[in-house]
Amino acid sequence: MTAATPPASICSDPTDTLREIEQRVLWLSTAIVHHANRIRPNPSGLKVGGHQASSASMASIMTSLWFQQLQSGDRVSVKPHASPVLHAINYLLGQLDEKYLTSLREFGGLQSYPSRSKDPDPVDYSTGSVGIGATAPIWGTIARRYVNSAITDTGRGRQYSLVGDAELDEGAVWEAVLDSSVGELGEIVWIIDLNRQSLDRVVPNITAGRLEKMFAAAGWQVITVNFGKLLEELFTRPGGEALRIRILQMSNPEYQRLLRCSASELRTRLPGAGDTATAITELVGELDDRTLLRAIRNLGGHAPRGRGRGADAASERRPHRAGDRRHPEGVRDRHGQPGHRRVRHRLRRRHRRGPDPGRQGGRPGARPEADRLRRGRQG
Repeated sequence: MTAATPPASICSDPTDTLREIEQRVLWLSTAIVHHANRIRPNPSGLKVGGHQASSASMASIMTSLWFQQLQSGDRVSVKPHASPVLHAINYLLGQLDEKYLTSLREFGGLQSYPSRSKDPDPVDYSTGSVGIGATAPIWGTIARRYVNSAITDTGRGRQYSLVGDAELDEGAVWEAVLDSSVGELGEIVWIIDLNRQSLDRVVPNITAGRLEKMFAAAGWQVITVNFGKLLEELFTRPGGEALRIRILQMSNPEYQRLLRCSASELRTRLPGAGDTATAITELVGELDDRTLLRAIRNLGGHAPRGRGRGADAASERRPHRAGDRRHPEGVRDRHGQPGHRRVRHRLRRRHRRGPDPGRQGGRPGARPEADRLRRGRQG
């Protein structure tokens, strides 16, 4: 009898497994939009659309949530423009038939934005109207609390809102955030996708700090995850503090340009022209090309361990808003009550414990193939 050897693609490090899943989610969500616009017959010639960039900026966070964090009682409101990511994840979990992957924005197919009534796969909240989806989990939390106290126990769980930074321009969002009763809802977790991209503008650098202060003033616990593990380690070396300040003070256009540089160009551009340029030059000179290219991309919203640190620091008793340079997240609750949940970018490994009997069309419970995918094992 010959012992089977695990495939090389099955990694022992859960973080590596998550990254492999994330790449599949990213590819699928991008391909869903590409097929709808470039491959599917389109006699009218009208643009289909689909928001590939908005989907790409949420792929890391949503992979971390669905394959590492969510439990059966949790609910997620997905920002409208990230619907292809939701469909890609549902397909990988066996909850969406393959035939629908080619039907984005087609009659009877995948909807432009997550829809509980029209999409063929599980959707917790319909989020088509910008701003409405962000606040929907607040009302879901209130409704669940009422049913649990007055009718029957329907279980517990966090209520997540995945929100685009431009979506925070909507007045309805701040009306809800400032409501005094919301300060008691510790189950609420808002994850702000701070990618700075809007349909009609580039969100200015000052926005991140302003948002933190606005949520904090309303009583929310705010957790910002700026950097991933690699950059955090580099910051401990000589010249590291100068590099940290350089990245934090860098304009968005300059940072976007660096993402497209080769390693040799990075060594010239990254140090800048200030007093700390020499220290940064010496630091990056110690790095090989591959590590340097990884480091410039190692922001909190794209680093699984960075997201985990944010979650571990969050209070169990307050509503949350958390965030990082690309993806702020949020938590919030003023007074805090027992059983309240915490905010997370990427939290401790958690697996769903089974179906929620109180939910129609809810996520299936422990499906063998889904469990194998989450754990990075083969059946």
